[in-house]
Amino acid sequence: MPNGDELGAFCSHDTVRAEPSGEGPLSNTDFAAKDVIGVAGHVCCAGNPDWLASHDPAPATAPSVRLLLEAGGTLVGKTRCDELTYSIAGRNAHYGTPVNTRAPGRLPGGSSSGSAAAVAGGLVEIALGTDTTGSIRTPAALCGLWGLRPTLGAIDTTGVVPLAPSFDTVGALTAGPELLRATNDLLLRPPAFAPAWKGAVLPDDAWSLADREVRDALEPGVTALRRALSVERTRFADESLEHWSEAVRVVQAHDVWAVHGEWVERVRPEFGPGVGQRMRAAREVTDEQSDRSRRLCEGFGRRVRELVRDDTVVVIPTCPTVPPRSETPEEQLGDWRSRVMQLTAAANVSGLPQLAVPAGEVGGLPASISLIGPENSEPALIDLAVSCGL
Repeated sequence: MPNGDELGAFCSHDTVRAEPSGEGPLSNTDFAAKDVIGVAGHVCCAGNPDWLASHDPAPATAPSVRLLLEAGGTLVGKTRCDELTYSIAGRNAHYGTPVNTRAPGRLPGGSSSGSAAAVAGGLVEIALGTDTTGSIRTPAALCGLWGLRPTLGAIDTTGVVPLAPSFDTVGALTAGPELLRATNDLLLRPPAFAPAWKGAVLPDDAWSLADREVRDALEPGVTALRRALSVERTRFADESLEHWSEAVRVVQAHDVWAVHGEWVERVRPEFGPGVGQRMRAAREVTDEQSDRSRRLCEGFGRRVRELVRDDTVVVIPTCPTVPPRSETPEEQLGDWRSRVMQLTAAANVSGLPQLAVPAGEVGGLPASISLIGPENSEPALIDLAVSCGL
C-alpha cells in the first residue's frame, strides 16, 4: 500500500510494487491495478479475506500489467474492489469504502472502486480495472473520470480473477483522454477501426432513465455532438430496458456460479449483505434460464449493432444519477442499481466499446456521458470526444 493512502484506495493486505521493464509512452508514469489482476508472487484478494486465505500467489503477471511495465510505467499498488467484483456500488463490508474526492461523502462506484478513487485523488495517473456489467463505467461516472469498457475480447484477460466470462473485460481509468488513449493503444489486441463518423443516435428510453438534472447537465455535450454529427432520436427497443438488463443479470449469475460455485460451497466464505444475496440467487439459476436469457441478449445485441453500424455512435448517460450518499442503506440502492444496469446493458449485450466521459456537473457533483461505437473503435471514440470538446 503506497504511503499517504488516506483515501482507502489501495489494498492493505500486501505491498505490491513493480518497476518498469522497458521505456516508452508511460515512462515516469505511476499506475495501479485492481486487486483481481495478477502480479507474480502476490495473492489477489478479490475484495474478500476468505478468497485471500484460500488462494496461492499468481504464478505470472497478467499481460495487462506487463504491457504497461514494458512501456515504462511503474506499478505502485493494487487497489480495493467490491467482493469478487460482484457489485457496482463501491462498498466493501470487509475493507470499507474508498473515498470519492470528487464527491465527498458519496459512493465511488464499483467494482473498480479503489482504482477510481486512486486516480480521482491524484495518487496515480492510470488505474487498471475490470468491467463485467458496468464496473469501470460506473466508477468513472461517479468519480468524474474517463473510463473505457473495450470491445469484448479486445484486451487479454489472462491472469485476471473472472466473474462472468460472457462479459468480463479489462480497461483503464484516467483523469483525462491522453493517458487513456495511450494506455488502450498498448493494451488493445485487434487492429483499431477508424470510422468516418456521420451520425449519433440518442435512445430516448435510455435518456429517460436519468434524473432531469443529470440530463440538463449533459445537454451541452449533446449540443457539441450535434455540431459535428447528424443526430437522431430513437429507442433501443420496444421492450423495456429492464427486460434487457434482467437477461444480462441471469446470464451473469449463471456464469458466476459456474466459475465460483465450487469455491463458495467448499470454503463457505463470509460475504457482505448485497454480494451474499446475489451469490445465493446465482446458485438457483438453471441452465434453461441461462440459455433463454442468452438468446435474448443475442437479439438485443443485434439491435445495438444495427444502430451503430460502421459510422454511428450511440450516446447515453453513463449513470442516471449523481453519486449516491455513502450511508445509503443497501435496500435503498435497489432502484439505483436497476437503473444503472439498464444503461450498461447495451454494451454488455453487444460486446461493443463504451467510453465514459465526464461532461457536466449537478451542484458540483459529476455527471457523465457515454459513447458506444463499432467494434475496435476505442481510439476513434476518444478522438471524437476530444474533438467535440466533451
